[in-house]
Amino acid sequence: FSTCILAAVVRDRQVALLRQGEAHWGLVSGYVKPGERAEDAALREIQEGLGLTARNPVLVGTYPFAQRDLLMVGLIAETDGAGFRLSSEVEAARWVPVRQALEMVYPPPSSAFSVLQACMERLERQRP
Repeated sequence: FSTCILAAVVRDRQVALLRQGEAHWGLVSGYVKPGERAEDAALREIQEGLGLTARNPVLVGTYPFAQRDLLMVGLIAETDGAGFRLSSEVEAARWVPVRQALEMVYPPPSSAFSVLQACMERLERQRP
């Protein structure tokens, strides 16, 4: 099997969602290169896909995706960037409150939904 990252990019309690030819919105994703850490792959894919510099990637879970023989590694990363510079693979991107994002991605048991749930829980714990 191959390993891919799935990253929730957070700014001001909102998450970046993107569309890549799918019916639903999604998170940043991409393959982990040989010898690359999942955290580094997430930062690279965020830069390549959205044109954002991210930091502090945190592992939130791993999710088997048997239909494609993949292991998805879920992470959350932070950014201060607001404007997107989209790669040619990304049709659109937008900032969305995390709770709203849960309604826009594939529903459970999707890995994107699971990563966003972890993101929402993390943000609620950080709330003053």
